[in-house]
Amino acid sequence: MKKCKNCGKEMVSASDFANNDINSEYCSICMKKDGTVRTYAEFKSIMAVHLLTSEGKELSKQLGLDPANNQEEAEKLAEWVMNIMSKNVPELKNLSK
Repeated sequence: MKKCKNCGKEMVSASDFANNDINSEYCSICMKKDGTVRTYAEFKSIMAVHLLTSEGKELSKQLGLDPANNQEEAEKLAEWVMNIMSKNVPELKNLSK
């Protein structure tokens, strides 16, 4: 099993890899279409947007958190989640801020 060089996500199926390329060192979330790797700020921004979706709100509830109701709350929650994740996924600490 391979882990994303950027975020540490385990990549199992082709769709987990950037551009469905199983030889890629990056996951489909971290690698942008132009071939560059997302920064910490971009990663956090994607998470904040996701936290405003019904799926993100449900995940927040499952984790015992109050779901975000607006962009400001989503950004604060995303920052908190990124801090927690970086404790468990050391690669996130290496992302450019």
